[in-house]
Amino acid sequence: MVIILLMLLVEARRYRFYDVYRMRIRQFERHYFGQFFEADPQGGPEPWLVMLAQDLRHPKFRITLTLALRRRLRRNYVWMFLILLCAWIVKIASPDLQAGAYLDPSRPIATIVGHAAIGPVPGWFVIAAIGCFYIGLAVACFRGKDRGGDEVHV
Repeated sequence: MVIILLMLLVEARRYRFYDVYRMRIRQFERHYFGQFFEADPQGGPEPWLVMLAQDLRHPKFRITLTLALRRRLRRNYVWMFLILLCAWIVKIASPDLQAGAYLDPSRPIATIVGHAAIGPVPGWFVIAAIGCFYIGLAVACFRGKDRGGDEVHV
């Protein structure tokens, strides 16, 4: 908990600096580049410059939240969820590991299901909920290609 608290403090400090610079850049884009691209001394402005100026003044998201979540899940978070799943399976399969016991492969399934229980919620329900959650993650990860052009790897 102490390490996470320290990370939170460092992140909060970094975010304060980020917020200052983000605001400065946004003001520069809106009030300088937006005006600059719309003004063309030789007649009408280029259509792409007008579109860019409008985007600088009134920015909009280019992808949906669902698509952004799918991309982040596929690139980074799927591995974290798999590690958590493996740790949870080891935890319910051998709850005595902390006491120095070894992983018993002959442990009956009923014992494993019993160890998956959370308070009054039965183990079979917890295992079914976790299974449905991971099936949903798999469907979200492998559900077709992204629509659009080239992906930007951020």
